[in-house]
Amino acid sequence: MGYMRLHMPAPELQRFIKGYLFSRTTIHDRLFPAWTQNFLFLHLGDVYSAVMANGDVQPGFPEMLVGPRSYPSRLRPVPCYNRSIVLEFRPTAFFLLAHGGPAAFSNSIVNAQDYLPRISEIRKEAADSKSEIRACESLNRYFNAYFRNADATIPENKKRILDTLDRQSDFREIQKELDALPLSVRHLRQLFAEVTGLSPYLYLRIRRMEQMLAEFHQNPDIKYLTRIYDFYDQSHFIREFRRFTGMRPLQFLDDMKKEEERTLHYNLALHFFDPE
Repeated sequence: MGYMRLHMPAPELQRFIKGYLFSRTTIHDRLFPAWTQNFLFLHLGDVYSAVMANGDVQPGFPEMLVGPRSYPSRLRPVPCYNRSIVLEFRPTAFFLLAHGGPAAFSNSIVNAQDYLPRISEIRKEAADSKSEIRACESLNRYFNAYFRNADATIPENKKRILDTLDRQSDFREIQKELDALPLSVRHLRQLFAEVTGLSPYLYLRIRRMEQMLAEFHQNPDIKYLTRIYDFYDQSHFIREFRRFTGMRPLQFLDDMKKEEERTLHYNLALHFFDPE
């Protein structure tokens, strides 16, 4: 049975960071679905690589930044004895630490040392801490200094898009707010890709799948989910499911039966980073 515990960042950091997740678990050979989130992994145990469904291999690092993924992926080597601290950044924060170029993080693993000065020291300090609370205090000090006044540098139109993504998690609400922006379709697509690394259409498709997967293992009624999540029909539902998870719905459901397997999908199924 794995161990996972979420700690909230300092209040002044919560507009940048959703949480600090302390994780200890063994990961066997399995597919991880596509996602829209942005993570920093501080590995205190094994360091792993990711093999994407499109064939790309992304090598891992002790401190690694991982952006949105439009393909399912597997970890290598397996089994992976994972002991890590996982931070999920809000889109504005990830845009800032990517120095305005988050496209490089899409479907990629990036060495965090290239973007976060002294992050290797912070990882070692957290690993040596006598408690998770002490480790969180180190992370709070580091990121308070890093993000201080940084968002003042974001151009207004990009800031509007990022603000929508920071506040909204429902794909319909995101679409509604994007449609209301005083931007042409072409300009919106360009700006959205610049701040996320994905097109609006692809981002919203993945976000819809994330929302659906969050309840799928509890309510695997394909007919109901097809209707509620605005798929054209059940064939469309299954095609999208396979595209972003690499499995058929019943395969995925069987894979999620064990609680220790569901916890590996904390970004999808258990809302670790959405305690509210």
